[in-house]
Amino acid sequence: MNIYKIKKMIKRIKKNHTRFNEDIREIDYENLKELIKSEEDIAIVDIRSPQEYEEKRIKYAINIPLYDLNKKAEFMLPEKSTIIVLYCGCGIRSKKAYKMLQEKGYLNLFSLKGGIDEI
Repeated sequence: MNIYKIKKMIKRIKKNHTRFNEDIREIDYENLKELIKSEEDIAIVDIRSPQEYEEKRIKYAINIPLYDLNKKAEFMLPEKSTIIVLYCGCGIRSKKAYKMLQEKGYLNLFSLKGGIDEI
């Protein structure tokens, strides 16, 4: 995918989002890989336990377990406009994390469709 298509995809993602949107936006793994290649400012957050994170993870992901997210989010994810992709095993916990971060004012959230189990 060329840089023009990546920028267009990012623009479309940002355009379709408002802070109060109740829908959880998902991104599939192929689009996530393209986003990583684009060198756009993104954060990939694995919200599983540290043990799960050590077993299998996405390159460049940081681990903030769901049970620590409320107290660590603003310290580890200070820019609320950054694109944040959340993932867990199958996509259930990442949707909970999405809602938590949305309530804290994060603007560009995505849940990895199907979680890491789909990779």
